[in-house]
Amino acid sequence: MKTLCFNIDEDFIKYGICDEQYKLLETHKLPTEKFTGKATIINQICKIINSYEQIKQVAISITGRVNSETGVVTLSSVFKDYYEVKLKEEIEKKTNTTVFVENNVCSTAIAEAYFGNAKEENSFICISYSSKIKAAIFINGTLYKGADYSSGEIGYMITHKDENIKYNDVASTKALLTAVNNASDEKFDSVFNLNLTENEKVIEAINNWVDEAFAGILNIICSFNPPLIILCGEIMNNKYVDKQLSKRLSSCFEYNLKNTKIINSCHSNDMALIGVSYLADHQ
Repeated sequence: MKTLCFNIDEDFIKYGICDEQYKLLETHKLPTEKFTGKATIINQICKIINSYEQIKQVAISITGRVNSETGVVTLSSVFKDYYEVKLKEEIEKKTNTTVFVENNVCSTAIAEAYFGNAKEENSFICISYSSKIKAAIFINGTLYKGADYSSGEIGYMITHKDENIKYNDVASTKALLTAVNNASDEKFDSVFNLNLTENEKVIEAINNWVDEAFAGILNIICSFNPPLIILCGEIMNNKYVDKQLSKRLSSCFEYNLKNTKIINSCHSNDMALIGVSYLADHQ
């Protein structure tokens, strides 16, 4: 059965058709109508679904805390001030489809486990760096979701106790853009167009961000000692960031943590679409 799959965050709705072999036949992207209310965003999703007459199964990966058993999004930056959004129920009422909902990083982890860089591993951790930071924990062949379906919310770790600063505040892409824009006359609105210059203050801002990102990764390694960590997010494809982070991660040898392999995601922009389609078939 072909699946209409979505990957939704506060900036974009990406969607496409995934076939029975979990190959994407087509993909599209449009801006999320954020700050316009829950109903507007749900109607935006339903309009897309109803444009595909032959599709009966819909799989949605979305930023935030998701109860995949009920399809309820308990908390998400996509819906801003709305909580306990019954996304599955509301969309099924407006479309003649069956809907499955999962967190986007958990969906990415599933795709990595079965089709990507973690096919040879039974346990690993995915860490996604975007406007918020989220991890997905895959242990002994199973996603660990937590008592409240909120495991892996590492962005809320307190990393600077005296100032009550969280990991999101210092190591998200939002934090990086803020630091770079404060240091540069050239203003950037996305990590997609982040270019390095000879500006020493900009380079210092990026290096400071890398230090913060590294500290969080090191804490995860020390906590779980996983055989594999997969880093997700467009910023991890930046050659300078990748080089600087790799240099810092080499210090893990000092902690006798030499058996944790750290790599970037395999086609991270599409993996959530593939993973949530797989989960919809195997729920």
